[in-house]
Amino acid sequence: MLKNLRFKFVLICMLSAFVALVFIIGTINIYNYTSMSSHTQEMLHYIINKNGELPQPKGANDDTINQEDFGIFHPESIFQLRYFYVTFDDDSNIQSATTDNMVTISQEGAKQFAIKANDIDKISGNIGNYKFQKGKIDGACAIVFIDQTREQEIFLDFLINSIMIAIIALILIALISFYLSKIAIKPIVATYEKQSRFITNASHEIKTPLTIISANTDIIEMISGESKWTRNTKNQIEKLTDLVNDLISISKLDEEDDIKIKLEMPLSKIVCEIGENYNSIKGDKIFDRQILDKISYVGNYKDIERLIYILLDNAFKYSDSKGRISFLLYKKQESIIIEVFNTTDQTTKGNHNEFFDRFYRGDSSRCSDIQGFGLGLSMAKSIVSAHKGKITAKSIDGKSITIQVIL
Repeated sequence: MLKNLRFKFVLICMLSAFVALVFIIGTINIYNYTSMSSHTQEMLHYIINKNGELPQPKGANDDTINQEDFGIFHPESIFQLRYFYVTFDDDSNIQSATTDNMVTISQEGAKQFAIKANDIDKISGNIGNYKFQKGKIDGACAIVFIDQTREQEIFLDFLINSIMIAIIALILIALISFYLSKIAIKPIVATYEKQSRFITNASHEIKTPLTIISANTDIIEMISGESKWTRNTKNQIEKLTDLVNDLISISKLDEEDDIKIKLEMPLSKIVCEIGENYNSIKGDKIFDRQILDKISYVGNYKDIERLIYILLDNAFKYSDSKGRISFLLYKKQESIIIEVFNTTDQTTKGNHNEFFDRFYRGDSSRCSDIQGFGLGLSMAKSIVSAHKGKITAKSIDGKSITIQVIL
């Protein structure tokens, strides 16, 4: 149980950190990509507005550059542009290709890119590493292309580096969370240990007066004979004894991180034998069994047997007077599945994890005639958890309950 608490603590920390890092890194990288794309788009508009002729670098005479010629851009960024453009006539035939600002593409290559872009209905878009924009240069239809290779490399480098940093951060958070989990669950451990000691000590203390009361009742019956009062006293003693034993069993199961005594058992045979016992007392209820042969399981024999009894006892207790009960045992891949189904008018549609809470009895007005303390399914959950399994309860229609155990 304590290992599960530490695992959940670390898992919650990891999930919280993961979500935060994904949000932060995703936001930054989306912003970077959007900013890069927007900047390139503005560059394309700038080139079209300048009719493809951008300001030139200073010459030997050290002429002064007018910042107004560059608009919102830094002069050096203009001189770093790698672009080309292709013009068309009114019949969409290529007139010319200007590749003076490119060294990696020929005029023929530029024309091929222009043909592809011309076939696209959008005014702007991307073809490979090039972003294009359609417009007019010197009155002629034109398509301008900007090479984004450098910008994309910078973006990808930042993306990869940010992901690597996030992975390293998650590893550090996992290590720190694992270390801090001991401190975080320390108060819970102390409370749990006190509770376990109290339950164990109180149970043993209660057993002594119960034994005395039982012995005194037997003596009274020997002297005065059996009566409804002595029978009622014995019944109450049996109930309290069962309650004490159940509390001790649950406390021991919760304390054990792993099953100490494990044996291979013929699970199919065990289930069949227990099913036969309930088949003889089913009365007007319909009891169906579908048990796959030759299923074996390695675990604690007594606990698994008790689990089967608890599940069937719960199904028979809470099923209708003429209801239907089904018991299924089968394998799904490497897992063993146990399913117990029963019709009932005492539930609602949906998942019912509250059934496994200690002393849970549901609606008291509906369950007043049902014997028990509400510890059965709680004990079943403890048994399944000790065997590293999973147990769930749900109702798909509000008129039945299905409890599934995966071992």
